[in-house]
Amino acid sequence: MANLYVLFYPFSRIPSSIPNSQQLTLSEEYTEKLPIHINSGWLHEFKWSPNLPANEENIFRTMPQVLYLFINTKRKEPTFDYLYIQDGIWAISEFFLKYLRENIGSQIEAVPLKVYNKNREEAQRVYYAMRVHAFNDKLFDFHVESKKRSAGIKNYYLYPDMELKETNEKQSIYTLREFNYREVLILNSVAKNWIIENLYSPQIYKLSDFPYVLNNQYDKKALSIIPPLP
Repeated sequence: MANLYVLFYPFSRIPSSIPNSQQLTLSEEYTEKLPIHINSGWLHEFKWSPNLPANEENIFRTMPQVLYLFINTKRKEPTFDYLYIQDGIWAISEFFLKYLRENIGSQIEAVPLKVYNKNREEAQRVYYAMRVHAFNDKLFDFHVESKKRSAGIKNYYLYPDMELKETNEKQSIYTLREFNYREVLILNSVAKNWIIENLYSPQIYKLSDFPYVLNNQYDKKALSIIPPLP
């Protein structure tokens, strides 16, 4: 079967030039004061149950026409090409979004994302807030017989032996509704190589290594045995 990989920043390995989740606030409105967290149903009604059909689009409400990302940093111009923010929402550079649309355009939607630092200086680089609305769980054999428990979360699992049921040369990126895989993109070798060559400081791991990486993402020493792929 095809070699597969995950695009993922373990918390303790996020480069200093890229914000972590604790520095991010996604909002529906601009403010000079403390940013206002989203309480609207379109965001929080998202259901992560793996038992839902992979393309059940009627659970989604329309995204706002524009969203705002406030980053608690003095850095004026962001460097990242991708960040998972929360509740199925990613911050994606215009450059990376173009590639994603060419590969999984029917599975995603995106609206303009205005990005500000703590001084309310707006980024000049163009970003979008991306949401996945169709998933590829049914294309995978998760091999549940070898599942591993997710650290600190009851009744959720990781699957070190998961693989595609059939190799599909036409698809290079996959998205999953499965809980522990919602913050990653799964890649084949073609997508992996493109991302390494074109994006700023990406981190990619073998799909089989992801359970260990996720469960130890806050432990630098434990992570040292599995470096990101070059």
